[in-house]
Amino acid sequence: MHFIQNIISLKNQSTYYKDVYHEKKLIMIQKNIITEHGKLIAIGDENFLYILKFSNDKHLDREVDRLENTTRKSIIIGTNALLEKVEQEITAYLAGSRKEFTIPVNPAGTNFQQKSWKALQTIPYGKTTSYAKQAAIVGSPQGHRAVANANGKNPILIIIPCHRIINSNGKLGGYTAGLDLKEIFLNLEKNNSSNFFI
Repeated sequence: MHFIQNIISLKNQSTYYKDVYHEKKLIMIQKNIITEHGKLIAIGDENFLYILKFSNDKHLDREVDRLENTTRKSIIIGTNALLEKVEQEITAYLAGSRKEFTIPVNPAGTNFQQKSWKALQTIPYGKTTSYAKQAAIVGSPQGHRAVANANGKNPILIIIPCHRIINSNGKLGGYTAGLDLKEIFLNLEKNNSSNFFI
């Protein structure tokens, strides 16, 4: 009788762990990262970062809704190893001691948006380029407005560095987190590197 009870217990335990694993696969974690420039919202799972936006970003709710609809996962407040690493690397970047990121990202977007965001990731730290040059990189030489629109929907700020895109005339252009922050990030990088323009 004791042996049978042990088997039943093991079966129940196995079912419990399967349920926990299944629930874990359907969950993303939101970590709030406090910086001197405001609160960053980082959302990811154990494999990828999906969103990194300031909490006052007017497009944050839209990005969260799109992510939930795309992944069919729920978001809970907490942390995990990947998000801890995000906080460490962002903190180091803002302190001027990190120039590259090692975080695996997986932003949700259209094919064109994905191409535009990958082009952003080729721009080195401390350098800038124009919307027109970005459009040429993605194979759409006349599509500077389209890449500007894609940049405006970039869900992962800083790590996918849309702040490094400026107008051809040298003016800052746009930035969903605000031009003040764009200027701060560009100046931070400029002060920690050389050869600012490409």
